[in-house]
Parts: sequence; structure tokens; C-alpha cells
Amino acid sequence: MGIRRLRVVVASVGLMVVVGLLGACGGDDDGGGGKVESAKDARIVYSLYDRTAAYFRGCLDGMQAEAKKLGANLDVQLSGPDATAQIQQIKNAMVKQPDAIIVTPIDTKALAAVTKEATDKGIPVFGVCDDIGANGKEAGESRVSFVGPDQVLIGRKKAQFIVDELDGKGRVGQFYGVRGVPFDLYTREGAAAVFKDAPGIDFREGPYAGEYSADAGLRAAQNLLTANPGLKGMICDNDDLCLGAVKALNERNIAPEDIVVVSNDGIQPAIDAVERGDIDYTQAFCGWNMGEVVMKQVVDLLVDGKAPPELTIDEGRDITRQNAANAEPVEKRCSDPALRVKKSEPKSELIEQLDLGGD
Repeated sequence: MGIRRLRVVVASVGLMVVVGLLGACGGDDDGGGGKVESAKDARIVYSLYDRTAAYFRGCLDGMQAEAKKLGANLDVQLSGPDATAQIQQIKNAMVKQPDAIIVTPIDTKALAAVTKEATDKGIPVFGVCDDIGANGKEAGESRVSFVGPDQVLIGRKKAQFIVDELDGKGRVGQFYGVRGVPFDLYTREGAAAVFKDAPGIDFREGPYAGEYSADAGLRAAQNLLTANPGLKGMICDNDDLCLGAVKALNERNIAPEDIVVVSNDGIQPAIDAVERGDIDYTQAFCGWNMGEVVMKQVVDLLVDGKAPPELTIDEGRDITRQNAANAEPVEKRCSDPALRVKKSEPKSELIEQLDLGGD
């Protein structure tokens, strides 16, 4: 049978795998011919909602680097924190019939209908960096694969660090990034489970910053501190926000030894802050590797008909003052990412429905 042109949608969802890991643990190759003659024939659209956060920039940089290496054509589109705008981006992309669309969703549930629409049109969907798949569930009904962090685990680890440092007693506050994103929903779930078992923790919720930036973090942390005097612990939604929170603490003359501050992502300025003692703990992820791997997954599927594993999860690397000096930042490709294939078998029924196998 001749080469058939395949349209693939890759839904980028949050967080981080290495190419070598996929080679060792990936899904089975269905065999036979591919869907495009070579990577240079592949036209791929990537829709993401944010690239102010270093984590998302790393994801994008890794994807662009791998696309350039493979010769694939990548069209990057930024929707902003607006689910309606992102849905329209995907609809527009389907009209133009690309071979792949990558999406980091602002709202997974809101995008469910349009990703199903893509599937019904024979367009597979992959997830990377941010998605419901990180909760250990399916990669998503209409998504072939998810590459990213375990968001529930992120919330659990940050909360547990604070509980341990405070010996289970004290007032802890948290402010948030963008309302309704998968990261917000599932890290909350993880933290809530920890605090439920720590009755001595007085947990206080703060405001949404509305974006992932140090300036937004400064404002949100100021509001949190004003509304909740006497905080002994503070949880930041990401490192960019946390750098602003550190400034808010300094402005109020709250010494680092008087409050436990935790975060996630692993950007270099935050790693430096951990080394100084301004931030006590952050989780580092490998956004670059996620983007790199999901691009390779798409091209492998398009060219060789090779189905990817359903879930590849980044479990994060703990950074404290003890190891901060040697930590790798999220902005660059990780030499040793904490990645594992959680579900190695491909989603056979979906792949069969989409006719993604070989000839």
C-alpha cells in the first residue's frame, strides 16, 4: 500500500522524558510503512497557553531543537490563558490539515471536545508538559500519549517537605498561578492529602497570581502575608512566582530561618535562591527533554508508524541547599532526568481507530 499522509495532533500537557528511555521502554512498532515519507514532510502545530514560565520555555526549546534536528516543520502558536482562544487555535489548525498539533492545555476538560473532534477526523492527540494524564490516569480519551510530570506527586512532595520541616505544626499559606489549569487542580489534590494527615498544620489558601512571573508572585505573596500573619510556611506554584515571594518576605523583614518556602520547576535563579537559603526546597523538572521526546514520538509515528507508550512521567528531582550547587536548571537539557515510562503499552484501540499502524 502506498504512503498515506497522516494528520497528527499532539496535545502538550505538562512535564519530561529522554529519547534513550523511549527507545528502551517505548511502545511496540506496528511495522510496515510510515505516514509521511520523511520528517521534513511533517507539518506540526504546537498550541501552548504560556511561555513566561521557564518550564514552558524549556519545553518549547527542546521541541524546537528536536524539530530542527529531524527537519520537521513546527508552527508555534500562543493562546494565552484563555481556553476559548486555544480551542479556536486547534479548530483552525484542523482546517489547515497539519500532520501534527501539539497542545499544552490551559483547561484539559474544556479542550476535551475539540481533541475528540480531532480524533474523529483521524487526527491523533499527544500530551506533553501539562495534562490530566499526570494524575496517573489515562493519557486522555483522545490522546495517544502523555509526556510530563506527576502533578499530584508534586503537590504531595512540597506539602510533605513543609510538614516535616515544621514538625507537623504551624500556619502554612499558599498562593496560586493560573486558575483552573491541570497543574492547579492536581497539585492541590496531592497537598490536601498530606495536610489531612497533619492536623497540626493550619493551612491558609491565598489568591491567584493570574500568570507565572516574579512580579505577579510579589503581589500575590504580599496579599497572602497581609491576610495571614504569622505564616511559618509558604507554598509557591512555581519558581518564577517564588522569586517574587522571596522579595515580599524581604520587604517585610521576615528572615529565611523564620519561614519554610517551597516551590517547583528548577530554574537557575531559584536554584541559586535555594543555595543562599532564601528558598528551602524546589522540585526540578526536565521541560527541555519533554519537548524533545514528544517531537521524536510524533515523527516516529508519522514516518515509521511506531506507537509511543501511553504515559511517560517525570517524577522530579529534589533540590535543597545540600545539592543545589550541582543541580541542573529546567532551561537546559537534563543529563539525568527522573523519567520513567509508567504505561509502556501503546493505546492500541485508539491507534487502530486512527489507522496509525503500518501498512
